[in-house]
Amino acid sequence: MNFAIRPATKADSQDIWRMIRVSLMGYQSICNLERDAFGQNPWCETLVAEVPGEDKSKEGFGIGKNLLRTVAKVAREKQCAHLELSVLGQNIHSRSFYAANGAEDITARDDWHYLRFGPQSLTNFISCQK
Repeated sequence: MNFAIRPATKADSQDIWRMIRVSLMGYQSICNLERDAFGQNPWCETLVAEVPGEDKSKEGFGIGKNLLRTVAKVAREKQCAHLELSVLGQNIHSRSFYAANGAEDITARDDWHYLRFGPQSLTNFISCQK
């Protein structure tokens, strides 16, 4: 199967948004995605795999592994010490994929927990002077 991995552009936003919604990532709107990934001060980099239309729903052709490998290369180029992934506990397929490729589940191993300040708790924390 032919495919190419490349940096995403704002023109890819609709496709990225569709995949995020399917993955239940919790973005509130495509506007947030465009701001966060392609705005004046982007806080993330985004890659896409261009796949011919007739092959878009197929799995098992190495696209995911090649995307992960490209992300790992970008991390190394930026001298990152770690590549950390957030995966829902119920997403056994993805967890198994990452583990099979060398990722360690540090939640189980080191008892690390992923914590988040949501919009309201972040606002509350900032305004609290105690």
